[in-house]
Amino acid sequence: MVKKRGNNINTVIQNKLSLVVNKVFNINTKVLEINIRIIIKKIIYSRVWRTSYNFLNDTKVLEKKISDTLFIFGSGYSLNSISSHEFSLMEKCDTLSFNWFICQNFLDIDFHLIREPSDPNQKTSEFIEEFKGFIKNNKFKNTTYLLQYDLRAETSIELLSNFVFKEGTSIYGFSTKSRGNKSLPSRDLKGGLIHSAGTLTDCISFAYAMRYKKIILVGVDLYDRRYFWLNDNETRMADIDRGAKCSHTHNTADPIINVMKLWVDEFSKNGVELYVYNKKSLLAKYLPVFKFK
Repeated sequence: MVKKRGNNINTVIQNKLSLVVNKVFNINTKVLEINIRIIIKKIIYSRVWRTSYNFLNDTKVLEKKISDTLFIFGSGYSLNSISSHEFSLMEKCDTLSFNWFICQNFLDIDFHLIREPSDPNQKTSEFIEEFKGFIKNNKFKNTTYLLQYDLRAETSIELLSNFVFKEGTSIYGFSTKSRGNKSLPSRDLKGGLIHSAGTLTDCISFAYAMRYKKIILVGVDLYDRRYFWLNDNETRMADIDRGAKCSHTHNTADPIINVMKLWVDEFSKNGVELYVYNKKSLLAKYLPVFKFK
């Protein structure tokens, strides 16, 4: 009954505000409606979320850190060549994943970061249904979810309002500081995260603000568009839609390389070491390759 009433309020307010603001500011109707829907859901559900989930502030999320070393996981095909022993060594440090690493079942993850869907053609509702199945995996049973909490954080708000996460799950809402390719990450979480060359930059920005001393990028290959959950020569549907093949250089390769060349110098000034795990990665020309001793 409460849910139905909330939906009615949502529809009425959304329609009224959409008409008024669109007339005054001549804003794109579709974008405006999405923004209004997100704002209304935040207002309606926020108190329920606070009682259902363990929302963390900056201090509390810092307390989740148990190591000075963080492994950040992309979804490149090179993950298939990493041994179970190597993964067990990584689990002794802190681990952070993003995007479609959520479909893995071989590594315990401490943090998982979510912002806009990585596949622009996938409906948010479809993403939510897939996500529900993935997080039932025991590898995410103790994960703290880092959710984009900006105005256009549609994916995060839909995941929360559909109560995808189990009760008591730790949630940290982050803001976006900048989307500029020349922006430098902040040393504290209050400054927000950088989203420029891709979601990878959000993850590294978070790691830097969390004061990790060593940050290692795993499965960030960039030399092709193969993904660990697909067959060797299989092209992801999102890339087919772009007219690309799995053998093509990743679409984020050049911007990520440019950002990392800028950031690695900034990091070194503060005693932070940034590594890449795959020696064949396009980043290996600019970052040292990490090896376990």
